[in-house]
Amino acid sequence: MTKQELAEKLVAAGGHFGYAKARRHPSVKPLLYGIKSGKDIIDINKTVEQIEKAANFLAKIVGEKKQFLTIGTKPEARAETTKFGLKLALPYSADRFIGGTLTNFGEIKKRVEKMHEIIGKKEKGEFSVFTKKEQVLIDRDIERMTKNFGGLSVVGNLPSAVFLIDNKHEAISQAEAKYMRLPIVTISNTDCNIKEVNYPIVMNDSSAEAIQIVLDYMATIIENGVAEEAVNK
Repeated sequence: MTKQELAEKLVAAGGHFGYAKARRHPSVKPLLYGIKSGKDIIDINKTVEQIEKAANFLAKIVGEKKQFLTIGTKPEARAETTKFGLKLALPYSADRFIGGTLTNFGEIKKRVEKMHEIIGKKEKGEFSVFTKKEQVLIDRDIERMTKNFGGLSVVGNLPSAVFLIDNKHEAISQAEAKYMRLPIVTISNTDCNIKEVNYPIVMNDSSAEAIQIVLDYMATIIENGVAEEAVNK
């Protein structure tokens, strides 16, 4: 897909729609095209440039055999966050962000390992000796752990960066990433402070279709290992 095709798809999906001027954060002003019906219109060509830069940065991380964590827990982002994480075999958080995932990573990793251990025992039939009631309780425990930590099942070391879909919505995870001094990539609408992040992508972060288009495009770049001058500038 060319940059022009990407821009056209994003416009068709409403990716250029911002919020009302009253909700605008000053940091996004240079990225606006204008105002229509009282709402900000984002310059989608600048958005495309941001997408390329962010994707190349994440491709560089993967190329160095490191990981980044994608977090998209708002309803419009959950399905695509999951799809993106699974496609790239990278950790993600789509249901809810567990506090301490970054700042208390060692403990979170232990819980992930415990989840793998219990699931492994179930698959081997080691719980068949328990009563039906006990097995139901074990299954509920597995379900709970999978819901909380399933997206982190492939996590190795502390992620080298985070990718947030709507950093205003993901304020807690952004705060943890900043505390841990991790680079932050975001998809952000006009109400977000993009000065707080390293690689912002300013667009409509409430359009599930636009999110899908961007994540699919970025996944292709990351899979192909494209990390060019945008990273090195």
